[in-house]
Amino acid sequence: QVEFRLWVSTETGYPVLFERKMSGEHEGQLWETESVMDRFQWDMDMDTGIFEPNIPTDYKGVERPGIVGL
Repeated sequence: QVEFRLWVSTETGYPVLFERKMSGEHEGQLWETESVMDRFQWDMDMDTGIFEPNIPTDYKGVERPGIVGL
């Protein structure tokens, strides 16, 4: 189950609050998570280098059946 709410400023049209609630079951285990994001900043200058993954050379990925992206 997933529920998202996005609150948007009527003046700027930009998001001001984002709420997320998720719950489910995997291999008999129930899980639930909830988060809130706010304090968004727009039109900021950012160093593009922060988006480089910089993965250590000795890193080994984790593989789990049925889970993509780990």
